[in-house]
Amino acid sequence: MRELSYRHIPGGPGVDVGCGLGRAVADLTDRGVPACGVDRSQLLVEAAHQRYPSQRFSAADAAALPFADGTLQWYRAERVYQHLLDPVAALTEAKRVLAGGGKVIVVDLDYESLIITSTDPHTTRRLIDALVEDVPYGRIGRHLPGLMAEAGLTDVTFSLRPMEYTDLDVMREALVEPAAAAGIAAGLVTTAQAEAWLADLDDLVRTNRFMLAYMAFVVVGSVPLRP
Repeated sequence: MRELSYRHIPGGPGVDVGCGLGRAVADLTDRGVPACGVDRSQLLVEAAHQRYPSQRFSAADAAALPFADGTLQWYRAERVYQHLLDPVAALTEAKRVLAGGGKVIVVDLDYESLIITSTDPHTTRRLIDALVEDVPYGRIGRHLPGLMAEAGLTDVTFSLRPMEYTDLDVMREALVEPAAAAGIAAGLVTTAQAEAWLADLDDLVRTNRFMLAYMAFVVVGSVPLRP
């Protein structure tokens, strides 16, 4: 999903919010785009520094960025807003640090778009529903355009990109096991039912019948030109 966002980034300095281990910052710097990374996890910031020692990273919250008003040209966040309790506060902060005409690019997903091949579709639906409710903002994808408008951004556009996987290991820790855990915690399935569901997915992989897909949302808004 990183590449989906890069095409919307203009020239000039900007920030990757929720930068994690710093891959996007390094990518953009290599492409000649001045970039720095911010993450609320000090441990991830330290790991990013170790991985990319020549890049700039700092620890900060999405709602309190360490930049002066109007000093950046772009703002990027990938798979961050699904974890925020107040996304409008973060978007308002993005608007504050960008110059007029600056771009806010947010990439995220909507967990209700998740499709998982299974011989037990009833359990699969319950576990996907549990995952949607377990994530702080599990339906963020569909709401991002409206939230950007609420924060005062203009010229808001969005595009969708299907993400498809046939390798369970790629998505096991990211989505499949969290869905099973959420279903158990919500009392929608027993531990035995969740384990049987996971075993079924493994069987489907062995017979080349497994597929997982979801929609990635790429939402872009502009900061109004300042008087």
